[in-house]
Amino acid sequence: MLWRLQLTGDAGAYGAAIKASGPVDVVVDISPSEATGTLNFAAAISSLGDRGRIMLIGARGEESLAISYLNAIINRWTITGSYIYAREDIEAVLRLTKARLLKLGKSGGHEVQGVYSLDDFLAAMDKAVETGALIYIKT
Repeated sequence: MLWRLQLTGDAGAYGAAIKASGPVDVVVDISPSEATGTLNFAAAISSLGDRGRIMLIGARGEESLAISYLNAIINRWTITGSYIYAREDIEAVLRLTKARLLKLGKSGGHEVQGVYSLDDFLAAMDKAVETGALIYIKT
């Protein structure tokens, strides 16, 4: 699901807006270092439901995270982190591909629906929601 939120500086309001359609199961933070100190992570965490998962694979520079210890244990959250991908992960994907268990591109039923610049990010997200397809953003 895609949410468009007015950035007001209130992480609680962001989280409430996201959670209005139901609790979130997984938060995947892929924020770059430039997002250090922003509220997007806190907003996402505030929308996480029971048995939620937090996956940290970004490059934020915070020394600590805005995760409520009490909420984490009451809601039984799982928190994992990995910088980029481990060598074993890449090798496993390659083995699946070589064994033809993981089909990529057209053989896997994927077709490029459009190529968008970063300036057209919202149009790309609209297309992704409309078609359920993969969208490529050129940088």
